[in-house]
Amino acid sequence: MSDIVDILDSTTNNDSININVDDDSDESGETPFQRLVRLHASHSNYNERKNAVKYILDALRLVNDLESLYEILSCTKKLADDIVTQVQIDTLEKFVSIIEYLIGNVENGDLLIKEYLFQSIIQTIGHSNNRIRKASQSALIRLFEMEQIRSDEIERDIIPALCQLDRACDDFKNESILLMTRLTQYISSELVLKYFVPTIVQQSSSIAFQTRKVPCISNLCSDPFWGVRKSCAEVIHPVAQVCSKESRWNILSPCLIQLLQDQSRWVKTAALRVLGYFISTFAQSNEDKKSNSTKIDDEQIDDLSIQVEKSIKINEEDQFNDFNYWRGPLLTNVDFDQEFIENSNQSSATRKQSLLEVSRTYDADDIHNILPIELLDFYTSLIEQSHSSGVETDIVHQGAHTFPAVALTLTNKNWHLIRDLHRKFAEDVQWKVRRPLAYSLHALAEILTVEQVEEDLCPIFDSFFRDVDEVKIGILSNLARFLKVLQLSTRRTYLDKLTYLTCVDNQRNWRFRYESAK
Repeated sequence: MSDIVDILDSTTNNDSININVDDDSDESGETPFQRLVRLHASHSNYNERKNAVKYILDALRLVNDLESLYEILSCTKKLADDIVTQVQIDTLEKFVSIIEYLIGNVENGDLLIKEYLFQSIIQTIGHSNNRIRKASQSALIRLFEMEQIRSDEIERDIIPALCQLDRACDDFKNESILLMTRLTQYISSELVLKYFVPTIVQQSSSIAFQTRKVPCISNLCSDPFWGVRKSCAEVIHPVAQVCSKESRWNILSPCLIQLLQDQSRWVKTAALRVLGYFISTFAQSNEDKKSNSTKIDDEQIDDLSIQVEKSIKINEEDQFNDFNYWRGPLLTNVDFDQEFIENSNQSSATRKQSLLEVSRTYDADDIHNILPIELLDFYTSLIEQSHSSGVETDIVHQGAHTFPAVALTLTNKNWHLIRDLHRKFAEDVQWKVRRPLAYSLHALAEILTVEQVEEDLCPIFDSFFRDVDEVKIGILSNLARFLKVLQLSTRRTYLDKLTYLTCVDNQRNWRFRYESAK
């Protein structure tokens, strides 16, 4: 029935009706509130109900008593639940503005929203009409943003509505996953794990590729459709930021390595673009390794040796664990004479020494302990990979942009592994590649040792002095921080070179004079 009404709505000439309604209203001197009440009650003419929607906000702004306010919201609810689709659309699309006004200007506006508007939003989240669905979802998101949704309402009302949307057609499922992703930041982790994660995992095997594109799970990296694999590459960096070190190393890294070797040039290009960002996520875990390794001192070695002493005692109820099953049987009923005690003490000292050696031989700066070496191999060949991709992209520019983060991840002890790549970036023919290097050269200098800076970065610093204005200003912006890293004798040699910074291609460029003054 509503479809027939929609067709009539789109094919009927309503100009005369609109004019007559407005003219009658003007002549009678009705207020927006009076017009809203009169027009919304027209059961025979849906066009009048449609026109009533435009008076809702004006009526709210001019209302001066509670009874009229309740009447306005009651009219709004009836229009939002109207049998005519276009009336519903027009009303729901005003919900965001109505919600903002009630919260900001009306006492107990949150209670009024729950009484008059909330159920209309929930009931139309899965509506068959796209505009109605989008309008109600926008209103729901705005309620979350304004912190107007209680935890009990989430589980009782909102999640069932989202699950119902997920059980609809493929387009609705895609919307459901996107909406779940949008609302995750406002919902507790317990509810996300209970309701959202199973749904997303289930949809990762959906037949519709546009639905599979949304959740990035490891098996989707082998999806037959290249668009799904490309989506995996695009989201793998933010996923890595919230994953544990083990998941990042054992699950996501093999996925990215696979995508970097993908047959599709679009997938490979997307993976190359995020490679530097992904590598930078290993920096935090690397710092954790450093902090953990430096905490091992003599007292901890004593504690470890005591734990080992205790662990060799056999538990009669656990005779077949991995340790006890494979070791030889212990002697029983032995007289512990002085010689045996001395041997035992010597063995304990030897065991303590071996634990100390293990702790000292572990090197947190070893590249194999920082990240999978295959990722670094791809990163150091980024320029060659970009040229072979056959796609005009900003891969090299992205690589230069992420270089300081990669250097921080690898630490200055592994600088030699990426030194040549930095030099290639600095010599790139595109100034937009050299520009991020100029702006970040001081940050890189703070990561490296003084010897590495003077040997490898100073020549690049000198070349940027004579570069185009777009690159030169990056050097000038952070000049003091870079010079501060250098030895005093080296620093003095740059006094005579500072005049190069004032020689600009465009004399109208006031930013150089401004940066110099700072």
